[in-house]
Amino acid sequence: MLTIFTTAKPFIGKIKVNQYNAIRSWKALPVEKEIILFGEGEGYSKAVSDLNIEWIPEVETSSQGTPLVNSMFQIARDCGKYQIKMYINSDIVLLSDFPTALKSIRFNEYLVVSQRYDLNLNEIIDFNKPDLENELRRMISNHAKLHPPSGSDIFCFAGWPWGGIPELVIGRAGYDNELIFHCRNTRVPVIDATGAITLIHQNHGYAHHKNGRQGVWHGQEAKTNMEKGKSRGLRFTILEADYMISGGKIVRNKRKVELSRKLRARKEICRSEIGGSIIEYYIRLIGIINRRILLRY
Repeated sequence: MLTIFTTAKPFIGKIKVNQYNAIRSWKALPVEKEIILFGEGEGYSKAVSDLNIEWIPEVETSSQGTPLVNSMFQIARDCGKYQIKMYINSDIVLLSDFPTALKSIRFNEYLVVSQRYDLNLNEIIDFNKPDLENELRRMISNHAKLHPPSGSDIFCFAGWPWGGIPELVIGRAGYDNELIFHCRNTRVPVIDATGAITLIHQNHGYAHHKNGRQGVWHGQEAKTNMEKGKSRGLRFTILEADYMISGGKIVRNKRKVELSRKLRARKEICRSEIGGSIIEYYIRLIGIINRRILLRY
């Protein structure tokens, strides 16, 4: 049972096709679910009617009208029917392996993130085709690229791990890194599901923003996310997940990560916990190393 929520770009042109594809894939998931669209924009009303999903127009936004993470997540918490909730970007197609992967998680509170496959999909997908998933997997194998683990397009969570997060703008650089950092910093298990689920990102342009790609990644809203974020020395990514799903089980993260990056991540968490004193950080780090050495004997 799953509450899926999102906000969307205007439902026009190619991005309308992409977003209809994405939402229809969520509706096809073999699990009891609800789907909530947040915010307002061109084509929203018709999309809600065509796709038969819930619509909550009233959400707090930035000065430029982009929904805020805090507001959407809080409303989803208050209005969502189900214990497990997921924010997902509106151009991400899900396959049936997603609910299967969630069954392997035994934590009461957690965050699931994942890499995605970037693929050109320009036409409406017929989700009634009997061999559709195999067809999509062949397209991924032949034409898609696995996106680097720099951020996540899904945030699937149980419990309420979001107390105290800064005011972040959705869909702008840095918001996803800050959410991962927040959960690591508050000891909420972060689970990398890349090896267990298939996320298809439908490639698109940036015509929805008046300043294009530059506006999305380097505009004022992105700068606001960076300024309000609590992680200063490292942008936390999927590489910093505590666990991963492998063979249907939750295991410790086995990704090969440079030692220097691991130390920087540990430093950020310690700095946040002890108020930023670099001396206290190194004292604590030495204590951790000493304890691990002693445990070997």
